[in-house]
Amino acid sequence: MAYKALYEHYYNSGVKLNSIVPLLNESNGALQINISMSLDSLNEFDAVSGLIDVSGDMYLEWFDEIVADQVMTSFMNVGDEMELYIEYDKAWVPNMVLVNDVDSVNAIGDETYRLRYFLSYSSTGNKIAKGIY
Repeated sequence: MAYKALYEHYYNSGVKLNSIVPLLNESNGALQINISMSLDSLNEFDAVSGLIDVSGDMYLEWFDEIVADQVMTSFMNVGDEMELYIEYDKAWVPNMVLVNDVDSVNAIGDETYRLRYFLSYSSTGNKIAKGIY
C-alpha cells in the first residue's frame, strides 16, 4: 500500500511529477539538502599532474513536505515507521554533477540507484518523510 501511494503521488493521473521540488509552500524558502560523504579509499595521487582518484560514499537527505503532508495519511497510522526503497527515477531527487577540472563533467546517479524514504508518523501526530539518496 505504501509503494502504491507514493507512486500514485509521483504519477498523478499519468503525469510524472518527479521534477517538482517537494515543498508545500515555496515562499518558505529553498529546500534544505544535507550532504555528507565518507572517503573509502585513496586510489591514486599524482602531485605533479594535479590528479587525485578517490572512492567514497555520498549521502543526501531532505524532508519531503508533500509526501509527509498529503500522502502518508493514506497508508500510515499514528506510531508507524517504515523504510521504502524505490527506483531513482520514480521520485524527486536533487540533481548532482561531479565537476572534474581535469577533463569532464558527469552526472551522479542513474536508474541503477535506489532512493530510500524513511517515513515516521509519531504518536504526537508529527509526520516525517525523509528522502535519502
